[in-house]
Amino acid sequence: IAEGGVKVVETAGRSPEAYMDELKANDIKVIHKCTSVRHSLKAERIGCDAVSVDGFECGGHPGEDDIPNMILLPRAAEELSIPFVASGGIGNAQQLVAALALGAEGINMGTRFIATQEAPVHQNVKDAIIAASELDTRLIMRPLRNTERVLNNAAVEQIVAIEATDLSALDSLCQQARQHLIETGLPSEVTAAVTLAYRDIMNGGAVAVRSSAMAEDQPSASLSPIMPTWGS
Repeated sequence: IAEGGVKVVETAGRSPEAYMDELKANDIKVIHKCTSVRHSLKAERIGCDAVSVDGFECGGHPGEDDIPNMILLPRAAEELSIPFVASGGIGNAQQLVAALALGAEGINMGTRFIATQEAPVHQNVKDAIIAASELDTRLIMRPLRNTERVLNNAAVEQIVAIEATDLSALDSLCQQARQHLIETGLPSEVTAAVTLAYRDIMNGGAVAVRSSAMAEDQPSASLSPIMPTWGS
């Protein structure tokens, strides 16, 4: 990262504390992605320059607290001394303004940019995002406490049905895979088994945020979809 001249790094998934000294030594700013105020405060304590506060609306992993941005963002503003950006469920100018009003310095916007002309994503995925409403995402992997919000389809419904039954075997595999990764830093054959158990996610359950409900067209990314349509 340092050799490539990167000056800003976003971290997510686990604490970046082990890497902070090296990143700071190379004058690299660190933004850590958090789904709760307590994790945001920990990021502040270990020296992160900013945080990305992800509400329950976000695509991918929204955490396990289920706190939406209308509550999470003002709470972050009350507690944090470092700046933060809002993430999750943001797809237009009105939501940008709302995030700023709730205390954020800016926004992260992902799913909405997938549905642009330049995005290197299959057209079927873009069409699905544009066609989706606010009711068209599902939460999967919740029984494993690794919740992920994805765009709903037949494959995702099958996963939800499996999760409603006995997950003990799958949970055991996940525990083994996690332990192997911690001990060796390498994926294992068990990891492959867990991946196969959720293989349809990649085939048919694209990660999507609830802002997919706000995507009504497929503009050029150079014409930012968050720009207001009124006035000049």
